[in-house]
Amino acid sequence: MTLLPVGKQCLSPKSRRTQRIWSTGSDFSQAPTLNEVDGRRILILDVAPDEHRPFDSVARVLEQLTKLAPPGCKKKLTNVRSMIDTLIASHWNSVNGAQLAALRRVSRESIDTALIIDKVARELNTALRTIINKGTIVVPNSDRLDRTTLKIFTRCILLLRDSDPMTWEWHLKAVPNNFDRVDCTYELHKLWTVTRSSFIAKLQFILDPHIQSVGSDPVVRNQVQIQSSPHSLEDVSIALVLQNYDSCFLWTSQYPEIENFSNQFSNESVNLWRGIAIASVNTGHYRSALKFLELAYFKAHMATLRAHLCYIQGLVMAKRLYDIEESNKLYERGLHELESITHNDPGDTALEQAWIFNGFALNSLLAARLTGQNMATVTKKTFTWLQRAFDLVREGASPERVYLRFNLLRNISHFLEIQQHYDLAIKTWQETFEDIVNKGVGQEHVAHATVNYRLGYLHYKASHFRESTHFLNAALESIEKVGCDFRTLRILRAIGTLFLVQKQFDEASEVFTRGLELSLDHRLLADSRYHLQGLVMTYTRSEHDQAAYRVLDQMRAKEPEIVESHGFLDTHFQLWKLPQLDSSLPNTVAEVDLEDIPSLPVSKILTGAVPMEKRENV
Repeated sequence: MTLLPVGKQCLSPKSRRTQRIWSTGSDFSQAPTLNEVDGRRILILDVAPDEHRPFDSVARVLEQLTKLAPPGCKKKLTNVRSMIDTLIASHWNSVNGAQLAALRRVSRESIDTALIIDKVARELNTALRTIINKGTIVVPNSDRLDRTTLKIFTRCILLLRDSDPMTWEWHLKAVPNNFDRVDCTYELHKLWTVTRSSFIAKLQFILDPHIQSVGSDPVVRNQVQIQSSPHSLEDVSIALVLQNYDSCFLWTSQYPEIENFSNQFSNESVNLWRGIAIASVNTGHYRSALKFLELAYFKAHMATLRAHLCYIQGLVMAKRLYDIEESNKLYERGLHELESITHNDPGDTALEQAWIFNGFALNSLLAARLTGQNMATVTKKTFTWLQRAFDLVREGASPERVYLRFNLLRNISHFLEIQQHYDLAIKTWQETFEDIVNKGVGQEHVAHATVNYRLGYLHYKASHFRESTHFLNAALESIEKVGCDFRTLRILRAIGTLFLVQKQFDEASEVFTRGLELSLDHRLLADSRYHLQGLVMTYTRSEHDQAAYRVLDQMRAKEPEIVESHGFLDTHFQLWKLPQLDSSLPNTVAEVDLEDIPSLPVSKILTGAVPMEKRENV
C-alpha cells in the first residue's frame, strides 16, 4: 500500500455535490431562524463569528437545536454538550499527560478531541434529520468560525448517508485560491492568515463542494485582523491539546513583546513562544517553529529552559525535516547549557538531560534507517542513551518525571522490538504496566486496551499466537466499553490478520468484513483499504478466488477510491503480502484531526514500514 497524500485520508462524501454548497459573497449577515420556503425548511445556524475559543460556535448550535429538537434528541444533544464541557474542563487547573505531551513533544495525542468531534457530528446529523428532513442547513460566516467547529461541520457532511436528503450551505466571503504550503512565516498575524486559508482550502479539497457566487460584484478575499484580549500560557496549552491552533496564533499576537519581538521578555513569554512553535509544527510550518524556538532560546533566562528549547528544536529537525546531523548539534547545545546551571535555576537538570539523551537515542536509530545502515551497528549506542536517560529519572514523583519514565520504558520496548528481541520487549512492557495487565477489571478501559494491544502485537511478532489472541481479545473487550471505533478498527486489523495467519478463514472473513463496514461508516480510507485487502487475501488463501473478485468489483463500483491504490490493481493474489500491523494503538485520528501529517512518520521509518526510497519526496 502507498502512503496517502496529505489531506486525502478520508473517503469522499456520499451525498450529491449539490448537497454540499459553498456560497461566496460580500454580505451574509443573517439571524438564526428556522423558516419554510416553498415547502422546504431552511435552518440558519446560530454561530459565533470571530470567537475562537474551542467549540465556541458549535456550543451555540447545540443550544439552538436543543430548543428545536424532539425530546429524544434533546437529551442526546445535552449529553454531547456536557461532553465538550468535560473535555475542556479536564485540561484546566491540572497537569495531565496530554498537556505534558503537547509542550514536550511534537507528536499529537489528540484522540480524545477526535472522539468528541465525531460524536457531536453524529448527534447533530441525527437531530437535523428530524428537524429539517429535506431542508437546507445554512452556516453563516463559515470562514470566521473556530477551527474545532469547522471540523465538526465537515465531519457532519462526510458522515451523511447517500439517502440523506438534507443540504449543507456554507456562506463564506471568498474561497482561498491556489494555496501553496508556506513554511517561512514569522509574523503571527501572517501565520494566522496563512493557517486559516490553508485550513479552509483543505476542507474544500475534502468536501469538494459546489461553489456558487452570490451577488454580481467579485469578492476579493482579505483576512481581517481580529483583535483579542491576551490569554495565558495555560489557555495556549489547552488550545494545543484541543488542536485549536488558530487561537494560539491569535491570542499570543496580542502580547506586544511577542508580536514586536521585544527585548522585554518574561519566562511566560518564552513559554508562549514554545507553545506557538508547537502549533506551527502541527500546522506544517516547521521553519517557522524553529525560528520561534530560537527566539525563545535567546530570550530564556534559565539554563534548564534553554536546554529544553534546544531539545524541541532537535526534535523538529529530526522528526519533520529529517536532518539528523543538525538535530544532534542542537542536542549538544542543550547539554552545554546544562553545564552552566546556577543555584537559582528552578528547573530539573536531570529531567532535561534525560530528554536530550532520549533524543540522541532516537537519532541514532533514525540515522541508521535513513542511510540504509544495518540496525545492529547502532544497537549498543542506542541502548546506552536510553539507559542513561532512564537512570537520570529513575527516582522522583513529579508528573514530569513520571511521564518521562513511562515514555522511556515504552521506547525501550519499541527498541527491543526493532532488534527483534520480542521476548525482552514483552517482558519490559509487562513489567512497566504490570498493574494494568494484572488487575484488568476496574482499570481505566482505554489504558487496559492500549497495554494489552501492544502485548498482543508483540506476541504476534514472536509467533506466540495463543497469547496474542488472548491479549488482543482483552484489548477489544476493553475498547468496546468506551465506544472508540477508531481504536476498535486497529484491533480488528490485528485479530483478522492473526486468524488469517493461522488459516482460520471463516473467522478472518468475519472480522475483516466487520472492519470494512465500520471503516466505510466512518469514511476512513486507509482502514477501508486494509480490511478490504485482508478480506480478499482471506478468500484467495481459502481458494475462493471468485469471492475475492466479487468483493473487489463491488468496492470498485461502490467506493472506487479504495481500489485506486496500485496494490489492488495486481490481481495475482498469491503475490499479495500481509499489511504491516501498527505496533501500538493510535493516539491521533488524522481523518478527524485534519491537521498536518509528516511526509515520513518516524514510527514507520523505524519499523521499516516505509521504504527509504520515499525519502526523495521529502
